[in-house]
Amino acid sequence: MTGWRNAVFSCALAAVGCGGVSLRVIDGPGGRAAAPTSVAVLGFDSGDADVSGRVGDGCAAGAFRAGVRAVERQRVDAMLRERGLERSGEVGPGWYRQLGELLGVDAFLAGSVRPTEAGNVSNLSGRLIAAGSGSVLRIVDAGQADLISIEPFAIGERACLALLEGR
Repeated sequence: MTGWRNAVFSCALAAVGCGGVSLRVIDGPGGRAAAPTSVAVLGFDSGDADVSGRVGDGCAAGAFRAGVRAVERQRVDAMLRERGLERSGEVGPGWYRQLGELLGVDAFLAGSVRPTEAGNVSNLSGRLIAAGSGSVLRIVDAGQADLISIEPFAIGERACLALLEGR
């Protein structure tokens, strides 16, 4: 979802301290959403597949720590290829609904990261997306100054834990 920074949200912005990293968590227009019981990690777009993979793996670990059943990226990718549902650009609510039914999940974790030359993360934006509607339920954002020395797995874990717990 592009333009989320310009949207007006009904819930307050909260700063989250995660091992020296300040993550901003924003609830969507409906206010604080109930935590999902199952999620699929769609991945974190980046120009570096290794960094994206490590952030995604950390995200799955964050879901596990939150007590949420997580479908791993590899299974999601295999299902997308098998069913011809690969993401290309913006996708609509029907795409999320169909994939959610196929995977048996009620939400998705996705986002983007900007890798550094050293293989760490310099910026992260993540989203918790409802499978039934495709609506963004919660956003987490961490800027460059906070992340420059954090390993991708660790920031993925912390960011997705914040998305799922809302703090």
